[in-house]
Amino acid sequence: MTGKRLLRLLPALCLAVCLTTVCALAATQTLTLGRNENKSMSENGTPYTFTPAETGLYRIRSEGANDDRDPRAELYLGDTLIAEDDDIVVPEDLNFRLCVELTADTAYTLKLYSNFGGTISLPVCIERPTPVTVTSWNALRDALSAGGPVTLGGNVAASASSEWQEVPQYTVSTLDLNGHTVDGSALTGSNGNDSETLHVEGTLTLLDSVGTGSVTAPQAGTARNVYGAVTVDGTGSFTMNGGTITASGTPYGVLLCGAFAMNGGTVSVSDVRYGAVEVNGGVFTLTNGTVSASGAA
Repeated sequence: MTGKRLLRLLPALCLAVCLTTVCALAATQTLTLGRNENKSMSENGTPYTFTPAETGLYRIRSEGANDDRDPRAELYLGDTLIAEDDDIVVPEDLNFRLCVELTADTAYTLKLYSNFGGTISLPVCIERPTPVTVTSWNALRDALSAGGPVTLGGNVAASASSEWQEVPQYTVSTLDLNGHTVDGSALTGSNGNDSETLHVEGTLTLLDSVGTGSVTAPQAGTARNVYGAVTVDGTGSFTMNGGTITASGTPYGVLLCGAFAMNGGTVSVSDVRYGAVEVNGGVFTLTNGTVSASGAA
């Protein structure tokens, strides 16, 4: 399993976008994109450049009607693409959303493009995400996909038809288990996804401010293509500072194709097919914490 998604490159046909001021750092601008024959941004486009006053995590989003033109966003530092919207794990009324770390007094450039031509007006908000507390599986999924600090206010559990918890590429999230459990044991993969509790394509930091929190894997034998409790994709970065990850009878506890830095907590598995942490082209750095396996084949 690669778990990687193809880069979306959409032709932009003379799309002009008016950015309406709705948040700090956003301003009214007109972005004009020239005809795009090579499926890359036209050099003739007029981008929106902004400079944050503080270093930290920022969410860049646009929501509301867009005349079905499906606008997309790319964020650049100089000529380097540093983020683009995923457009897969987003609400229907969201045009695009990014959540990234930005540096103070540094100029960034936002470029928008679409399959279609014409001129549309879009509200674009650039904001510091506020902490949220969630108490349900779906609310946790929405919060992790939006990025920013997330705290569990109670145990959350999947149903057989639930989708995995996902941190999309170019999204930075922090999850405080707060002594509670993210229980993926009921996941079956009936929605077409492979079965794993947490799927990390962006950046996720896991911690537990109370000390009794956990993340549990789907149950082997009932789930479609079960992998384990956490999969870190090739684009993903997972930092574990606390909490417990558990799996039993699955192929892995953590399947690692990206980066996994373990600074605390526990990965505990039993009767798994391959190992507690299976490194498949990724990098595992163990600074502190406990990794244990029993009855592994």
